[in-house]
Amino acid sequence: MPKSADRLVSHLMPQGSTKLLGTAGSTSPGGHPYHKSNVFVYRPPSVRTAASGGSVRASQRSPINLTINTRRDSRSSSSHVPSQQKVGKDGEVEIFVDKDEPVIFTIFEAANIDGVQHLSSKSRCTRYTWFLLITLFVCMCFYQIATQAMMYWFTPIATNIAAIYPSSIAFPVVAICNNNQYRLTYLTGSQIQNRRPKTRTFQMPNIDDNSTNVFDQALMNTWDMDALKFLRNSAHWKARMILKCNWPNGTRCRTSDFKPVWTLTGLCWAINSDPENPVHVTGAGPGNALKLLLNIERYERIESCTPKFRTTSLPGLKILIYNQSDVPASSLEGVNVPPGFTMDIPFRMQHFSGQDCVDEMLNIDGSYLSFEDPQNVRTCLIRSYLSEIETKCNCSMRQAYNPNSTEELSFCNVQEYFHCAQEVLKWGYDGGFSNFKCQAPCDEIDYTAWQDMNELPSNIFPRIIDSNDDDDDSEDDLNDGDDDLDLDQEHFKCEDNQLLEDIQVNRIKRQAHSAYEKQARFQEDILIRTKRLINRMKQTSNKLLEMKWGWHNDAFISVYQRLYSNVHCYANMSVSHSDVFNAISNPQTQGEEYRAQQLHQLLDKANYKVFPVRYKTISDVKRVYGDKAENKAREMVKVEDILSRLFNLYSAETTTTD
Repeated sequence: MPKSADRLVSHLMPQGSTKLLGTAGSTSPGGHPYHKSNVFVYRPPSVRTAASGGSVRASQRSPINLTINTRRDSRSSSSHVPSQQKVGKDGEVEIFVDKDEPVIFTIFEAANIDGVQHLSSKSRCTRYTWFLLITLFVCMCFYQIATQAMMYWFTPIATNIAAIYPSSIAFPVVAICNNNQYRLTYLTGSQIQNRRPKTRTFQMPNIDDNSTNVFDQALMNTWDMDALKFLRNSAHWKARMILKCNWPNGTRCRTSDFKPVWTLTGLCWAINSDPENPVHVTGAGPGNALKLLLNIERYERIESCTPKFRTTSLPGLKILIYNQSDVPASSLEGVNVPPGFTMDIPFRMQHFSGQDCVDEMLNIDGSYLSFEDPQNVRTCLIRSYLSEIETKCNCSMRQAYNPNSTEELSFCNVQEYFHCAQEVLKWGYDGGFSNFKCQAPCDEIDYTAWQDMNELPSNIFPRIIDSNDDDDDSEDDLNDGDDDLDLDQEHFKCEDNQLLEDIQVNRIKRQAHSAYEKQARFQEDILIRTKRLINRMKQTSNKLLEMKWGWHNDAFISVYQRLYSNVHCYANMSVSHSDVFNAISNPQTQGEEYRAQQLHQLLDKANYKVFPVRYKTISDVKRVYGDKAENKAREMVKVEDILSRLFNLYSAETTTTD
């Protein structure tokens, strides 16, 4: 008990050196006897008591003295300690503390810790219960602290990312869509202009039966023709548009590899569209690219004022890049390729799940659902558009998107397509498609592409019309009055009733045919000249071989042979350092884990001895050591390159140049 009182006094008294003098069975200054009690009196060092064997020295201002008496017959809590103090003679302060109760309980009762005050409860069950709870929570606290500390020490990384790098990935589908969907030579050709349609019993909207316009004649002559057949024939032919194609592995691809793909904006030609057997590539970059040489055929554009066939977009192509399981809705989302440019289109593949996406359902065998399946979320937009056409036009266009369609409705003809189906498409672009409530699949694959354009020199293209060509005199008559026109006044307005005249149509057709023929002649001439040049080079080389002119193999001594025969240390290098040469010439297979351990050993040799297999990949080492690991990895690559170059200097297979 005296030690507990000492601790209590040390907390209650001001800082400084203190001295406690205790006597047993003494009487307090107030005259209160205590039976077998301990009295502790605090006096500052400046005061000496008579008990210590000396006179008392005090300053003019007598300090406060503290006397702590403990007694057996009274019991008081720490909350009443201030009421039990008493000021005695000479300013002494008395504090009564029970001897039967530990001082620590008295201190805990005054503390602001929930539950601690119950440790001094009179009920033994309450005291034991709270003691057990407090002990349990303290142990759990220390356990959590120890666990977190050990976790941080051994595994300082909070998140582990596992990256899987496949040996090869499927190359996406590449679709080519011409911005011009109607060819001038087809609509104005004899096959359309001389066609005899069925007898009509109705008036075609906005077309006069007596019109001599070539485009009105094309619509009237093909009104009963199957719309799918008409659109297929009027679109650009893949044999003329696709001049050259090479697969990513360098082999030549055929024209038959391009399959027709119908979108809401017209016909496109797609390659690598087989979902069961796609082409795979083993890397990225120009060496794993699909190379195409395309002819945009801008001379086939229809720029007259016809409302049905007029081209509203600039000449060029749209390149669509999508996954084999996707169905492109429109070519407007593709990459634009203008004429006269070389275009590099690098792209990045990424998987993402859009907002409010739905999980795609598959067949039992794991294959994708058919086009007509109502659960197919990828064809939802096109199926809804086709259903809208069937509802409003009473005809079907499903054959374009699904050749195996068993629709009971008849296929739309040209008249129904231009006067009804096109209006439905316009309604959809104006916001009608949002009524279909089609959601994207959660496993959708997106290809983010960008362009790298380089303009081709104009002199490599043949001129469409030569200045020396003798055209009809009627063309000069059209340009007689050009100098008299007022440039500030607009003399041409494109309206439905202002179309090209027949003489202008004939001139455009003649120019288009002339351009196509000249381009064919130009390409053929280049081919002939190239073959001729190759034959001349072969003849020259054969002539040199016959004359035995120039260096011969017998007269040539390689660098390695000269050094090997004249320099002694060079010849003995492979023998003097046989271990190094054997290690370089017969390298062991080193995986990423082995290289990571090497890098770990170079960075922290002491830690490597303790944890030799701590890191599995180089990325793990870089994540811990940061830029230091990056610099050390570059040094490792440089050392390997230097050793390889040194080895090549002393190898007969690689040292062959003079």
